[in-house]
Amino acid sequence: MLYSRAELESIFKGSGNTAQKLFLENPELYKTMRAEAVAQGLLGPSATGTPAPYTTGTPQKSYTDRELFLRAKFTAQECRDFFNAPAGSKTNPSTLFQTNREAYQEMREAAVSYGLLPSQPSTPQRTPQTRTTEPQPGSGETFELDSRICQELGLPVGFKVNSVGFYRVMQAIKNATADKTVAAQKAAEAAANNPDNESK
Repeated sequence: MLYSRAELESIFKGSGNTAQKLFLENPELYKTMRAEAVAQGLLGPSATGTPAPYTTGTPQKSYTDRELFLRAKFTAQECRDFFNAPAGSKTNPSTLFQTNREAYQEMREAAVSYGLLPSQPSTPQRTPQTRTTEPQPGSGETFELDSRICQELGLPVGFKVNSVGFYRVMQAIKNATADKTVAAQKAAEAAANNPDNESK
């Protein structure tokens, strides 16, 4: 025993002012004496546990402009369906990889962003991407994105951005919409130029 029961009672019994003063003036000694008081059955274990250090909350994940663009272009469900497609189907990943490697790469990057596939650090990146949508200290007022935008990009509800981040999010949606429109036009032209598809 480090301290006698009488010593511990003089600190922890009564109004609590002595214990509070000790806690403020010498937290390490307070911690040691309190542990001894618990060991001797004078006090019960702390109900609150070890206090967590001060934090401003869990830091939110940040996304590159490319990730936002791909999230606007492909939903998490589309990525799941694509990478779980059976081997014989036309939308099979290996088929797309052989016929349109760029489209395959986009789908794969989107799946990695959603956490559905592991990233492959051995694969060289085209250009290093800085994660720019996370508000930086002193970067202006932040606000939560509209829940519909969060849903469209597969972002957590309440995702916060500053004005620059908001611009990048909206630009990603605009670029993805334009990309989808061009792809739909090409598909329509290809179908119109190939009448055999209609008879099948």
